[in-house]
Amino acid sequence: MGQITIKEITAECDSVPFDCGEHDIQTLMAGAYAASILKQVAVFNAFLDESIVAQYMLSTVFLSDDNYTWSYGGHLFAGIKIEYLAVAKEKQGMGIGTCVLEEAIRNLRDLCEKLPIRFIFIESVYSKTDWYLDFGFDYLPSGVKPPQEDAFVVPMCIDMMGKDAVEAYIDSLV
Repeated sequence: MGQITIKEITAECDSVPFDCGEHDIQTLMAGAYAASILKQVAVFNAFLDESIVAQYMLSTVFLSDDNYTWSYGGHLFAGIKIEYLAVAKEKQGMGIGTCVLEEAIRNLRDLCEKLPIRFIFIESVYSKTDWYLDFGFDYLPSGVKPPQEDAFVVPMCIDMMGKDAVEAYIDSLV
């Protein structure tokens, strides 16, 4: 496999560059450019040898620590949600999704270090939760995987808070 490069979409013709095989994601992809120019989301295409082979969408969300639910405003914990990660059907199973997610998380970690963003969120289809665990995601709430019959999608996150710094700060207060 060649080198994968990631670029933010810049034109509507980039917004539905392939079929990923998932109708709901295709619908999100169809509105991606409009949502990006309105600054509701950021959308990125992944290129392999000049062809678009994957796309992901990011949005800003907030998490209530009371009930671990998404909220789109207020004084809560800020996060970036990966709304979807889509790979062209004919390219699935080749490691492209893994490469794209690794790069996305690397870029988001840098962003979280500079801005008051604590979480990276995703809602995983049930069958992909183990894959996301390998990237450092955990289940919401409480790190417990729900029974399959209770979940079509499973909320997951990476907590970007510097736990060592927080523990040192708390220790200094005692």
